[in-house]
Amino acid sequence: MVNKSALGRTMLNLTADYYRQSWIWSNADQNWTLYAALPRDPCDSYANCGGMGTVFLLHPQCGDQDIYVKISGAELGGKDDKWKIGVIVASAVVVILAMFLVRSCYQCRTHNRENRRTDVLP
Repeated sequence: MVNKSALGRTMLNLTADYYRQSWIWSNADQNWTLYAALPRDPCDSYANCGGMGTVFLLHPQCGDQDIYVKISGAELGGKDDKWKIGVIVASAVVVILAMFLVRSCYQCRTHNRENRRTDVLP
C-alpha cells in the first residue's frame, strides 16, 4: 500500500535569505525537505540595494548607483563632477518638459471631449 498523503509547512522568515520557504516531510529520511523558496535570487527582492539600486545575478552584490552624486562646494572642481552635474540638470529639465507635455495633452483631450458633448446637445 502506498501512502498518498503529504505533510507540508510554509514559513515566512524575515531574517534569512529567503522570505518564504515551503517544506515537505520525508517519511523515509524522517526530516523536513525544502522544496520551494521565494525569492529565488537576490534580484527578486524589492529594494534590495536601495530605491534606485541594481542587482546582477552573476554578482549578487549591489551594482553601481551613479544616480546619487554628492554636490557640495568642497568636492566640485573636476571635469567629471561638472559633467555629472550637467547630466543631472539636463535629465531634470527633460523630465519636467515631458511632464508638462503629458499634462498639456491630457488637458487638450479633456477639453475636446467637453466640446464634443456640448456640440451634440441642442
